[in-house]
Amino acid sequence: VLQHVRLPLLSPKFLVGTVGSDPLIKSDEECRDLVDEAKNYLLLPQERPLMQGPRTRPRKPIRCGEVLFA
Repeated sequence: VLQHVRLPLLSPKFLVGTVGSDPLIKSDEECRDLVDEAKNYLLLPQERPLMQGPRTRPRKPIRCGEVLFA
């Protein structure tokens, strides 16, 4: 599930302080890799064009008519 979260778009403070320090994240290698990927994206702005992917693209805004309310 975490691979669908756009971690590189989080604020650095939240990524490091909250996400990166979470025991569940720390205990899983794949999760740590995703957090490291996000940190690299935030720390190396000159490399961002090479790091583009689904996790680095902001979500497209949706129109009100496209939202379903339950």
